[in-house]
Amino acid sequence: MNVFFFKLASFLYLLGTLCYSAYILLLKDVLSKSAATIVSLGFAIHTLAFLTRLIEAGYTPVTNLHESLSFFAWMIIGILLVANVKYKIKVLGAFLTSIALIFMLFAFALPKEILPLAPVLRSVWHPFHVTFAFLGNAIFTLAFCCGVVYLIQEHQLKSKKMGALAKRLPSLNVLDDLNYQALKFGFPLLTLGIITG
Repeated sequence: MNVFFFKLASFLYLLGTLCYSAYILLLKDVLSKSAATIVSLGFAIHTLAFLTRLIEAGYTPVTNLHESLSFFAWMIIGILLVANVKYKIKVLGAFLTSIALIFMLFAFALPKEILPLAPVLRSVWHPFHVTFAFLGNAIFTLAFCCGVVYLIQEHQLKSKKMGALAKRLPSLNVLDDLNYQALKFGFPLLTLGIITG
């Protein structure tokens, strides 16, 4: 059952990525709202996939490459949804959903069977370790995307050729603030991930 939910979430992330990309090209609010709704639904179904796999496996299902890539994609989409609540930077959706989709496609190609848990991973700290580590890396993915968008916008401003792209990108101050917040939370979480590991 978890594989069915995983495939459905992957399809919804694909649709969301296409809608966010279409928004960048056409600048129609209905596309960004549709993308946000589709990606939110995909995240909910992806959560179901994770929970059903957790129940089927009997342990935190982040022990092989398929599970790790899927979990990382889930975290990235979760961070996107949280960032959208405060900052509402629609363009970031195209970047973050694309990255999550790539991870989902790689996970899709890998073996999906549930294997017995290796003795080295039978620890009370394992769930904490993977949660902190992946959450920290997902926040760093947000910081990376903010940095890319910042460089694109800065280039537009310095070249004084304010094309259609400049209208679609947020101000440098907003991007700088979001990047700072991402780094502020990302480093402690990754540190906790390393300590609990």
